[in-house]
Amino acid sequence: MSKKRVRGLRRHWRRHQQRATVPTAPDLAYLAEYNYDYDQLGLAPWTVHGRPPLAFRRLWATRLLTDLQQWREQLVPLYPDLYLAIWLYDIRFGLSQVVTAIEERRLYYAHCFKEAQPIPLPIEYQDLPGVADLTWTAHAEVDVFTPDEFAELGKWDSRRNHWRAKFTDGNDCLVVQVGWVWVGRVPTT
Repeated sequence: MSKKRVRGLRRHWRRHQQRATVPTAPDLAYLAEYNYDYDQLGLAPWTVHGRPPLAFRRLWATRLLTDLQQWREQLVPLYPDLYLAIWLYDIRFGLSQVVTAIEERRLYYAHCFKEAQPIPLPIEYQDLPGVADLTWTAHAEVDVFTPDEFAELGKWDSRRNHWRAKFTDGNDCLVVQVGWVWVGRVPTT
């Protein structure tokens, strides 16, 4: 992970404020063909590695909540039994997204995260409009490495919570917890 300082923070802030005002809509044709759709934030220069400042995270979490509400209004009449959620990542905030799935993909997305942990949503998001309307669960965000890959990582990942496991083919692997992801789901009726 790079520890370089992001230059031009005010310029980035203005650009992100403008970009956050443009809502996204689900791609209905894609959803009908593939049974899922999502809109991932990205957030250059913090695309994957790195956590944007608090103001950026709150801005984009608000945008995800707004998008989720618009997706809900548009999709529930068409697909009453759908999976609709926000995945809010901690360390890799740029991976945060609105996700929807129907039919057989609905079950896949409903169970793609392992067991929930009793960790509340971070306080910085708890007062955002729409947060209380969702059911939030916390899940460990993990990376999986072969033993050789893990040895090459050095101290950064070896200090993190990690454990031995097996790939589906029976080979050894190491699972490293890199952070948390909070899943905010629309309560089912």
